[in-house]
Parts: sequence; C-alpha cells; structure tokens
Amino acid sequence: MNRIRLSAEEKLKPLRKIVIAVDNDTPGQKLAEELARRLGQERCWRATWPTNCAQVHHGWGEASQPCKDANDVLIHHGADVLRQCIDTATPWPVSGIMTVDMLSEAIEALYVDGVQRGLSPGWHTLEPLYTVKEGFISIITGIPSHGKSSWVSALTVNLAMLHGWRFCVFSPENHPLRKHGSRLMEKFIREPFRAGPTKRMSPERADEALEWVSWYFPMISPPDESDWTLDSIFKITEELVRRHGVKGLVIDPWNELEHVRPAHLSESEYIGLSLRKVRQFARRTGLHVWIVAHPAKMYRTKDGHYPMPTMYDISGSANWYNKPDNGLVIHRDKSKPDSPVEVHTQKIRFRETGEVGQVDFRYNKVLADYEEIGKHDKWSAAS
Repeated sequence: MNRIRLSAEEKLKPLRKIVIAVDNDTPGQKLAEELARRLGQERCWRATWPTNCAQVHHGWGEASQPCKDANDVLIHHGADVLRQCIDTATPWPVSGIMTVDMLSEAIEALYVDGVQRGLSPGWHTLEPLYTVKEGFISIITGIPSHGKSSWVSALTVNLAMLHGWRFCVFSPENHPLRKHGSRLMEKFIREPFRAGPTKRMSPERADEALEWVSWYFPMISPPDESDWTLDSIFKITEELVRRHGVKGLVIDPWNELEHVRPAHLSESEYIGLSLRKVRQFARRTGLHVWIVAHPAKMYRTKDGHYPMPTMYDISGSANWYNKPDNGLVIHRDKSKPDSPVEVHTQKIRFRETGEVGQVDFRYNKVLADYEEIGKHDKWSAAS
C-alpha cells in the first residue's frame, strides 16, 4: 500500500494543473476540499456539472436536477459535454484572491446551515467552553509542571479517537520520543505502559497501541537544533499534510524553537509577526495549531502559592492574548495533592466555538491523564 501511495505522489508532484472532478454532493465537496488541501490549491482546478440532467416532479411543477457525477453527464449529455466540463474547469480559489462568485456557495451554506460549532474536545463538561476548528490557533499556558503538555496530549488523543484527526507533533521537551510515544499509548489504551502496582497493558494491547499512535501521531524531530525554526516546522508539516492528511500541529513549547529576531524588532513585535505567520499557515493549510507557551517568571504569594497566570503573563508580549483565536490556562494547587486541575478558557474569539469559563478535572497520576469530575470516562468513538 505504501508503494502505491508513494508512486501516486511521484506522478502528481510535477503536475502544474490538476482538475478535480468529483461527485456533486456533500461528501464529494468534502473530498474536493481535502484533495485541494493536500495537492496545493494553487495548482487545482474544479470541474462543475450541468444542472439539467433530469426533470423532477414537485408540487409546483418540474424542476431540473443537477448531474451528480461524470457518469451522469456522459449518460444524459454525451462525451462532448463531459469533455467541455473538464476543459472549462475553473481555478480553485486561492488564499488572497477572492471574487463574489467564489463566495456564493459559502454564503448560501451559511444561510441554510448557520454558523457551525467546532468539534467536540472529547470531554462533555469542556465542550460548551471550547471546541476545535480547522484553521484556528489555540495557545496553552500555565505554571511549569502544572500539566500543560499532558493535557494537550490527552486532547489530541481524544480528537484522534472521536474524529479521526492525525497530528504532527514538535515537542522537544518530551524527548526521548519513545517516552512520549509510550505516554500517548497509555492515553489510548487507558492502561499503564510501565510495570508498577497497577496492571500494565498486555503485549498484545501494546502492539495495538503502538500501531495506533504510529498512524495518528507522526513526530517532528529535525536532527539539527539549528533547524528548529518555524519555517522548518512548517515545511515538514506541509509534507505531512500532503502525504497523510494531518489536521493538527502541536508546538510544545514555543521557547524551544530557534528564534532569530531581527535587531530592529522588539520582542513584542517579533512575537506578533510570528503569531501572524502561524495564523496564516493554519488558515492556508486548514490545520488547527496548538502552541504551548510558558509564562514569565512567576513569584509566590505570601502563603507560598503561585498565582494563576493569565494570557498576558506569557513571556514576551501581550500579543499572546491578542493574536490567537483561543487561549487556555492549565492550573492546579500542587500543595494539595487531591486538588482538581483547572482548565480556564480565558480567550475565545468566536462565540460559536465556545466561551470564557472554567472546568475542573481529576488528574490520573498513573496515566498522566484527565478525567471529568463526575464523569469518569472520556467519550468513545461510539458515543
């Protein structure tokens, strides 16, 4: 199967024009969008089918029914019309180029269906506050060792199980990668990988989990640390979009990237420009991007506790609050072992994706996972 996929990729790579001619229904349109996303919108053209393939009887008389696919066109109109449909294909809308006719279908869909919510994050209690949409950016912050990375891992495992999303992960703080992979396996199987007082996963279950994580979580690990730049991460991610259709990118943490700030830019200006670049990349590729960013140095209060940081406390710039679509803070009182993990949604740009608020989770120390308080299991793909 890999040989077939690689062969197809090599054949398509040199082509400058690709005509997408798929079924004229909702699944067909979704397929067309995914093909354009993977192949590159700038070289894709879209064929449209005639609207008068058949007459349908309604209470008000007869109406034309559009042709569903190329076979319908061939049967009802013949080979010449089918060839004309291919020859007159229109360029796929490319980011930065927009005409009114390109918006007509989207506007009609908005009128009929309304604004669509994002995908469930896999926790019932969190869904009213936070959902996930393609082309968006979420910033995750919190005091070091309060669980930011493990929470993002749990979220992405949920999205893979519920919605079939695949992720590319740049997480140098979670090295070695085999250790990170084993933690993802635990969250999928819901049993510990390592030997201990709790019964560990069987070899058979470990094989199942390894295969699952390998499929859904390709890791980004440039061998030379000087290549740990946004441009390098984007280049590798775009290749994974083309080859594997990944839907999410995790950068954990931001400060491990190799940042080359021009001398004429302040740190705040540099972060603002970088986040704009991330946003443009997310929209162009249809990815959701999660960035884990550490707050500036926090100081204990008089009672010895660290205060919960806000998005404005992230090191470097208020742009951490201003630029992204979503901002979440993971916080817990580590002086109390049984205290809940607080997930605060401090910024939600669009109300259809959630709202500002707080949800508490119980931390599962064995699996480094998160359980809803009052609901002990995450959603399964069947629920």
